[in-house]
Amino acid sequence: MKKKLLYLLLFQVLFLKSAGDLLIQLGDEKNNEWKDSVQCIVALSIPKSGSFLLYKCIHLITGKEPVHAFYASEFTKWENGFVTNHELPTLKAVNAYKDLGIKAIFIYRDPRDQVVSSAHFFKEYLKNPKAVEMSDNILIMDCIKNSCFWWDYVVFHNILSKNLSIGGLYNSLMPWADCAFVYSTTFEKLVGSKGGGSDQDQIHEIMNIAQHLGYHLNKSHAEDIARQLFGRFTFRKGKIGAWKKEFTKEHKTIFNKVAGQLLIDLEYEKNFNWAS
Repeated sequence: MKKKLLYLLLFQVLFLKSAGDLLIQLGDEKNNEWKDSVQCIVALSIPKSGSFLLYKCIHLITGKEPVHAFYASEFTKWENGFVTNHELPTLKAVNAYKDLGIKAIFIYRDPRDQVVSSAHFFKEYLKNPKAVEMSDNILIMDCIKNSCFWWDYVVFHNILSKNLSIGGLYNSLMPWADCAFVYSTTFEKLVGSKGGGSDQDQIHEIMNIAQHLGYHLNKSHAEDIARQLFGRFTFRKGKIGAWKKEFTKEHKTIFNKVAGQLLIDLEYEKNFNWAS
């Protein structure tokens, strides 16, 4: 339980000071250019897909503090905070978001990198007893086949079937991307060159996120935010394509069976041949 709480509060403890420094630096420009912001903001994510990166980005844009809430509809401190969660896009949740006028940002990443990051998270950070007993290869395979078994322990608490693979996990959350009040981004777009991405894409994405939330950033402000996003506390390594160094041939084969179509649908691959 202590580890879970640390996971949920990590961002608030480590990043608010640097965000505050940036907002002070921007000074009066904030009041003149950022006046059309919405009150209700939710940061949605697939676990281990750049959640803290997104939280930090939103905080630097808005000055609001990230607060974890399992259900956004139960949150009340919208003036000074925004919700962070992995809530499922049920009809009830979607309607509640609409009724509250919520603007949400949803982030995901290459599911193969998500698997690798998850395995290290459970073994090295949470020190889950079952994960600790497994070799890295076996644990990665189990996170491919039984992704929701692992994430039920931290996030879903019997809401999802524990038998779902990584494909099932993504398919349970990706419908958020089809909602009009949601802007979808990816870890690959937001991480910048320090994580193997593009600084140009990162700045463009920061501006897109701000626009969706009603904050009018110019390029200079976006660049200021970009310089602060990548940090050692934001994620374990934060590199695109880490799966290439850790997937075995067997990992590739099984992943292709349970989530090969997902990779194509999300445009991470054009066909199934990547596993050959």
